[in-house]
Amino acid sequence: SLISACKELGDPRRAAEWIDATTRWSENHPLAMWPGICRVHHASLLHLKGDWEAAEREARQACAELDGFHVPNVAAGYIEIGEIRRRLGDLDAAEAAFATAEALSGQTSPGLALVRLAQRRIDEAIAIITRMLAERPTERLARAKLLPARVQIAIAAGDLDGAVAAADELDEIASAFAGPMLAADARSARGRLQLALGDAPGACGTLRDALTLWQELEVPYEEATVRLLLGQACRGCGDEEGAA
Repeated sequence: SLISACKELGDPRRAAEWIDATTRWSENHPLAMWPGICRVHHASLLHLKGDWEAAEREARQACAELDGFHVPNVAAGYIEIGEIRRRLGDLDAAEAAFATAEALSGQTSPGLALVRLAQRRIDEAIAIITRMLAERPTERLARAKLLPARVQIAIAAGDLDGAVAAADELDEIASAFAGPMLAADARSARGRLQLALGDAPGACGTLRDALTLWQELEVPYEEATVRLLLGQACRGCGDEEGAA
């Protein structure tokens, strides 16, 4: 529960400390539930740090160990697998993993909206993320996990007003809870929005802030994503060397 709270608050370093501690503890308590639950959390940490092969291996082992008696964590394991497959560009496998998670938990995975976006099925992506936000009208930390995708999907759909509203809400939540990952997500979303609005100079400053935050968190995929956006912003300012 503490690890989950750290994740919700966007504090991966503290979560990592507890993941390491509980993983060591579980080695001496081999009741099948404990190693499996620890593996799900460990998989999410490896995923965050960019070791996707090891992360998927841990998630699949966790799903096997927990199958049949700890359904929520089996679903969480399949969500990790889906996110890894999505980031690798294996959209069919990602969709299959998210479908398995939904069959187990009854809940749609936010990553499915980004799969639909990658497939250019933008109307479906909008419907998924809009429904998920509507289901959590007052759960601010849960909404914070969804809002970066909402910004990205709204921009792709040409709904800049919707993107502005989502980015504003994310800024408010990040300010209220002060988690380092929340701050990085908020800066990334704001920079993406500024770029879409044609404010390349503003986007450059915001995305450089986001890049620093992701570097401090040592999260390579998000860092790379921000670098791509920053390259576009530099190009918009006429700075081809900076873009390169």
